[in-house]
Amino acid sequence: MTAPKRKLAAIVFTDIVGFTKLTSENQTSAAALLVQQRELFKPMVESRNGKWVKEIGDGDGGGILLDDNIDAVINRTFVVNNHAAGNIGGIDIMATTTEITNVTVSANTSGNGGGIGISDNANVDITNSIVWQNTGYEVSGSATVTYSDIQGGFDGEGNIDTDPLFVDVNNGDFHLSKYSP
Repeated sequence: MTAPKRKLAAIVFTDIVGFTKLTSENQTSAAALLVQQRELFKPMVESRNGKWVKEIGDGDGGGILLDDNIDAVINRTFVVNNHAAGNIGGIDIMATTTEITNVTVSANTSGNGGGIGISDNANVDITNSIVWQNTGYEVSGSATVTYSDIQGGFDGEGNIDTDPLFVDVNNGDFHLSKYSP
């Protein structure tokens, strides 16, 4: 089997504050704002040979949607408080190889699973990560998970199922407290 080709990538998230409310009040203005955002950021992504993957979180993969065999590496990232109207509020991984290391996936919601969803023969390694308090399941699909804290447990070397003791979830602080296991 040929080793996948790795390439350096940056994942950029932006937020249009009040977009959902604006959409319900004035769809024309909301659409214009989305176009403005796209016109500002998409050329920057493409000028660096990047791929414009997703624009809004109202479909699948509220936090991150990975598809199309991009061989992703996600490291030292918080994927928290996201929602998807479709599938997987946290990280939705389809048909690609993905390494997830030192990542916290928490408080994500959707109609079908909130944590990490893996499908379409994706090859996923999760290491030294926390997947906790997402709606539905925490990790769905086939993954190699090691040295991670997965609510409800997950088979793999060094995994635990223990409250990670975040500093202050109610105020959005998902860092670990000094009492964390």
